[in-house]
Amino acid sequence: MSADRETPSVVMFDARYPPPVAGGKEKQAHLLSCALRDLGVDVRVLTIRYGLNQPDELDGVVVNRCTANASRLVQIPTRLRRWRATSNICHVHTPSWIGVYTGLVAKALGYRVIFKIPNVQLTAGQGRLWRRALRLFDRLVVLDERTRQEYEDAGIDPARIILGSNGVVVKQRRRHELRTGLPLRLLFMGRLVEQKGCRQLLVAARFLKQRAADWRLTMVGAGPLEDELRGTIDKWDLADVVTLVPWQDDVHRVLAQADAVILPSHREGMSNVVLEAMSLGVPVVATDVGANRFMLGEEGRPFIVATNDAKALCEAMLAILNDTPARVAHGAALHARARRFFAIGMIAKEYRRIYEETLYPGPAEH
Repeated sequence: MSADRETPSVVMFDARYPPPVAGGKEKQAHLLSCALRDLGVDVRVLTIRYGLNQPDELDGVVVNRCTANASRLVQIPTRLRRWRATSNICHVHTPSWIGVYTGLVAKALGYRVIFKIPNVQLTAGQGRLWRRALRLFDRLVVLDERTRQEYEDAGIDPARIILGSNGVVVKQRRRHELRTGLPLRLLFMGRLVEQKGCRQLLVAARFLKQRAADWRLTMVGAGPLEDELRGTIDKWDLADVVTLVPWQDDVHRVLAQADAVILPSHREGMSNVVLEAMSLGVPVVATDVGANRFMLGEEGRPFIVATNDAKALCEAMLAILNDTPARVAHGAALHARARRFFAIGMIAKEYRRIYEETLYPGPAEH
């Protein structure tokens, strides 16, 4: 950028900024904040305090926490107004009414507003006022083609919609090692909710048990379906092959112990579990939703299946169990794609470019 132009200075808003990590979007907000800081971009976080022991600095990123009551509606504009002299971008990661409120306040104060929507289902049911508000923001960042098309069809200027990516920390060398012992270990990690396809996974496991031995499926997570899933495991006599365990914060350690990750979701944007599996070189079987097809790439096509098709999911799981060379090649290809397309440093550089072009529309300057 030319010397007489401001460099981007970002207020990153996420209503539940870590710790703890409440979900994928919160983790992405923090990863991006750290990577932008490493690029020399000034970043400060605005969020809401939901716990007594949440720090005001995390991995070198300053975190400003408003109180979790009605006074946040005053604190958010007060802080945005105070920072306006030194900040020019407000990047909102929370696609809810509090995120829209923050974005509208920032816009009124003269910030350029970047509003991220991981997938269209997160905003399903919102009315005309919601979409009118989105039209006021400078850029919408979406993670899959379906979401982009939905907002174009709703009248959002296509030039304002950016198809972006989540990012992940990727080591230069693949960390996942091929195991030679049995049983082979399949892994599901996620919330135990309808969206994640947990019921279909148990149906597929029931089919798989009839056709293959020497495998175990571990389902790591918590949620409203937990009791139902435990009951189904008992009813279908799956306890010898399927184990349900609580969520584990050390995601990399859990993933590194798996021979393959299974993502049977009905809806996704860009799955963090898939990205983290890819970063380690762990093979993935996933449904054809959200950005999964792009993430897994051409080499991963045999391991992409339709949603709500437990038999197809079983066939893909069977293939990953029975074909060791294919499993090894799939994991290696995913690690290479993670390095090429999803390394968080590269994603941060792309966001920096988006910020610069949003501040100064026209030909990008380098």
